[in-house]
Amino acid sequence: MAITYLYRINGGRVKSVSSNGAVAFVDIDPSFEATIDDPSTPDGANLTPVKIFVSPSTIRNATDTEVTAFNTADTVDENLQARNNAKNSLEGNALVTRKVLRSLIDILVSEINALRALHGMSNRTTQQAITAIKNKIDDGEYD
Repeated sequence: MAITYLYRINGGRVKSVSSNGAVAFVDIDPSFEATIDDPSTPDGANLTPVKIFVSPSTIRNATDTEVTAFNTADTVDENLQARNNAKNSLEGNALVTRKVLRSLIDILVSEINALRALHGMSNRTTQQAITAIKNKIDDGEYD
């Protein structure tokens, strides 16, 4: 029976272990997580203390310094995942959220265009607003 470990790509922190193989981890985000089957575990297979993925064939106990670095890596990944989720909500991951956000953007663009027309300025499109919002998400100001 295969033992599968789930780990974060950024930093290598082992997050979980399964005796059901990789099928236990079908919903992972491959941008941030990966699995390894039956690695060498010189310090034992349990997850106490914290483990680190060190090569395609080995998982070992993490040092105190590595555990501290995990927290930084986790924060970076969580911010990147939140940014991706925010941008995806504009494109339709959740239908209700997409409808609300797109409706709000359309209303705001319409109102802004009415003000722009008063000053002889050209209209903005909804797509321009969506692109500007995605760029704002990516700049990390609200992380």
